Amino acid sequence: MLVTISNPVLSQISNDKIQKIFLLGRSLGSGYYRLIDLTNKSKEFAYSDIRIEYQNAFQNFNITDLIIEDLNLDACLSELLKNVKLNLYSALDKQDLSEAKLAVTLDKFSSYYEDLKQSIKSEYSDTGTWLLDLGFYTSFQLESINSKDKNKLFLSGFNKVVENIPTMIPERIARAFLNIKLFEKPELTEAELAGLKTSLTNVIEFFSGYPDGRSLLTESQELVGKWQGVMLTPDCLKHNIELKINKVNSKLSGVMNIDKIAENIPISNIDTLDGYFTFMFKPFGTEKLYIKFDAKLSDNVFSGEIIDVLGQKGYWVLAKVDKSSTVEDKNLDVMGLYIKDMEEKIKVAKQQVLSVSNIGTDKQNETEIKINFPKLKDKIILDK
Repeated sequence: MLVTISNPVLSQISNDKIQKIFLLGRSLGSGYYRLIDLTNKSKEFAYSDIRIEYQNAFQNFNITDLIIEDLNLDACLSELLKNVKLNLYSALDKQDLSEAKLAVTLDKFSSYYEDLKQSIKSEYSDTGTWLLDLGFYTSFQLESINSKDKNKLFLSGFNKVVENIPTMIPERIARAFLNIKLFEKPELTEAELAGLKTSLTNVIEFFSGYPDGRSLLTESQELVGKWQGVMLTPDCLKHNIELKINKVNSKLSGVMNIDKIAENIPISNIDTLDGYFTFMFKPFGTEKLYIKFDAKLSDNVFSGEIIDVLGQKGYWVLAKVDKSSTVEDKNLDVMGLYIKDMEEKIKVAKQQVLSVSNIGTDKQNETEIKINFPKLKDKIILDK
């Protein structure tokens, strides 16, 4: 049974975009919670005790960046997000986290979210910002409920979200919306908290796979297994790569081999969100290389990027192997086409760099784009 909404306008946006805008909100809501949690804990604990929380907050931004690129939003948004990440990076100095710099990072994040909402509104109308806010709110609340902290953090403003649902929804999702609205109060019992978690999960699963829904339990399972493929460096050098991912007690772990570069290197900080994967490893001791799966080319074939400490990008493509450790012929064809496309992309990028380097510095200064941040907000408010 569907619940009829007085003004259903969600159909104006494709299902794929609906899922990704909602997913972007989820990523940001999760990131906002992790930042607040990290800031609060930095007042009581040394960095060595909250290192995982710091790394999780950082990885969350990498997921966000992937989705923004996938939605083809304004390029300035990636630069603004980079500014947030740089603030978080600079908050750590010699194994010590600065509370003041973390507070600045929170402010930058809030301003970034407001800019992002304006961009989403311009591209996808108020319906887009509704999806963004819904993803933000539900993910923030679920992160808080799932945390080990006894005192839970809650956002206000869900009433506004419920009052403006822009599509027809199944009856069970309508009940979930109503339950979330009813649970918006100062104190909750354990039973009410469990009910809120169930309702949030139902809403997230429905809009993550709109209109058919998708179980959250499968988000990380797709990454588990053995993968083989090719990495293409910024200099168009090819290296065979192998990745093994295991899942034990709901935790993902793995090792990576890159021919002639690194062997059996443990990977860490694995973060997954609805088909987007990102993790980190240190093949040379201290340098951090961020690995990103950012596109599903076909069944069991993913492409992605590798970013070094200097920000240079390489590309890779991986296919999951079968029990005999072989890749299907059709997947080999898909991988070959991807590598060819990336080689062309790298060549074009190099030509652009050469062209820019020939322009005088005075000319560059004249055309440099300056980004001015809006007035900093104390918190993100959903019920505008």
